[in-house]
Amino acid sequence: MAYDNTNVILFGGYDGNSYLNDTWLFDGVDWTQLNPGTSPSIRSNTVMVYTGTEIILFGGFDGNVRDDTWSFSSNNWTLLTPSTSPSARYNLMMAYNNSEVVLFGVMTVPSI
Repeated sequence: MAYDNTNVILFGGYDGNSYLNDTWLFDGVDWTQLNPGTSPSIRSNTVMVYTGTEIILFGGFDGNVRDDTWSFSSNNWTLLTPSTSPSARYNLMMAYNNSEVVLFGVMTVPSI
């Protein structure tokens, strides 16, 4: 989940039976399910942060530990292909400090 200075954006999760890949927007009053043309695969325990122009999502767990990076803006997800990337992980933290995204996390072996 991340706040983009206007709305809260929620992605994925686990409902007790299956992993999810739905995207939701909360405007402070109501939740609205979005239907982007492209989305990350199902997952939970991912991390998201707003950079001032886009939301960045990294990693997660879907039975396997994920290592992909996604951008969300204009109600659509885009898979990013950075030249260098952290190893697959979940249950991590990420922050934006007005110039770069900083990621910290060590859960690389499934414990669910």
